[in-house]
Amino acid sequence: MRLFRSLAALLCLMPAVAWAESGAKLPPFNGSTPFQSTGGTTPRSAADRAADTVNVADVGVAAAFSATNVGKKIIVPPGTWTLASTARVPDGSVVEFLGRNAVIAYTGTGAALEIRSSKNVRIDNLNVDLTGANPAAEALHVYGAWYLDIFHPRVVMNGANQAGIVLETSQSSSQGYGTYMIEVVNPQFTGTGLYGLRTFQTSGDTRAVTHLNVRGGWSKGISYGLYLNYVSTGRVDGWAADTGIDAINIQNSNDLILMPGELGPGTGYGVNFGAGNAGIAMLAPSHAGVGGSLGYMNTSTFTPVLFDQSKTRLYASRSNQAYFIELGVNLQYNSTSGYLNFQGGNVGGIYQGIGFTQNSPVATGAFQFGEPTRVNDVVLGRNTTAPGDTAGFVQMPSISGPATAAPLRAPNRTV
Repeated sequence: MRLFRSLAALLCLMPAVAWAESGAKLPPFNGSTPFQSTGGTTPRSAADRAADTVNVADVGVAAAFSATNVGKKIIVPPGTWTLASTARVPDGSVVEFLGRNAVIAYTGTGAALEIRSSKNVRIDNLNVDLTGANPAAEALHVYGAWYLDIFHPRVVMNGANQAGIVLETSQSSSQGYGTYMIEVVNPQFTGTGLYGLRTFQTSGDTRAVTHLNVRGGWSKGISYGLYLNYVSTGRVDGWAADTGIDAINIQNSNDLILMPGELGPGTGYGVNFGAGNAGIAMLAPSHAGVGGSLGYMNTSTFTPVLFDQSKTRLYASRSNQAYFIELGVNLQYNSTSGYLNFQGGNVGGIYQGIGFTQNSPVATGAFQFGEPTRVNDVVLGRNTTAPGDTAGFVQMPSISGPATAAPLRAPNRTV
């Protein structure tokens, strides 16, 4: 059997040996011969199949991002690839950085990569090093885009005015293209820079960055981790920041849901609400971190609908903050308190409130109804230290002065 197999192998080699002895050369393989893939119906050459993707290792960074590669997949393989001037991401393309060691080292000015008036672009594992770039350079600048997905971007900065990702509404005021349906997932911005992710409205434009979702992510050493200006509808979920000024800064934005993670420490605020905001809700179940040295949240100009770890505040209007209802509780050692406050037009104080405090182990407490910020406006109160059946509701002094009626009593009842 072994002899038979050896003879069969020799017979198979005889044509190739005869070809070689004739002095002729085997034809070179150029991939031009069409062949049909398993399950396919259209024969295509190997060269055509390879052209479906563009590899930076084959053509270089600048050529890979050529406009001729619209709709293709652009691969950035492991390695450090130097880029000296801005490269534009082709419309409808998919850019994939293959792992954390695939890096574009930018040495120029402006943005390393830009997107202009494009739809259906996806970037996976964006990884840009700006340490050798201009002090005001950017990793990615978007001048209008629809349906843009940016997954796991990583930007290292080393310039006081550098930025990671910049989302602008349009190329120019006359174009009005808009930036819609943007997903940024688990971004990482580190080093020394001005903005991690920044949004803004093109001068003269009337649009906002619309439907922006930032899921997860972290910045360290960046002045403003998230700088959201002119954002309409969106969500920030799990964003964390360490050192810098403001972890999150929001201006001229509306209809957002904020659920931040650990914010701070920083020299500003954990969340800084500027002017022009409306219809923003914030869920902060845990104040992990300390926010900034100025406080966890700046609400001097705007306060969101709040679902905090100990307080819920609801407004009657998206933009008018003169009317609200607030429910809160405070649980501490030896003290338990709760309140329900109503504000009806006077931003400077609570109009009506219901509060209860219970101290232990001495079992003393109080209940009151009225305006808690002004003692003379408390209408009713109760002190559990009153003896016997006099421990009922007692009418307190009102705005007009001392009580005009005898104390209200609820004999043989306790609260």
